[in-house]
Amino acid sequence: AIIGNAAHALHPVSGQGYNLALRDVAAMAELIARHDDPGHALLLAEYHTARYQDMQRVYRFTDTLVQLFSNRLTPLAHARAAGLA
Repeated sequence: AIIGNAAHALHPVSGQGYNLALRDVAAMAELIARHDDPGHALLLAEYHTARYQDMQRVYRFTDTLVQLFSNRLTPLAHARAAGLA
């Protein structure tokens, strides 16, 4: 099983890859504690199902942040500055 930062291709914005990796490790440890074979295909499928929604949410969030902060439209730049202030 590939978990943590090795399993994700995230932009390093706001440290979300680290947060996602910690949740991955916690979820995998919980599953391993409940099963006899940590490499069993059903366990790995259960892990993927359990983590999929969180992964997708973080992917969308980080992608949106990158697009928001790399866009040079003047109104958006002013809105960013106001939001950060």
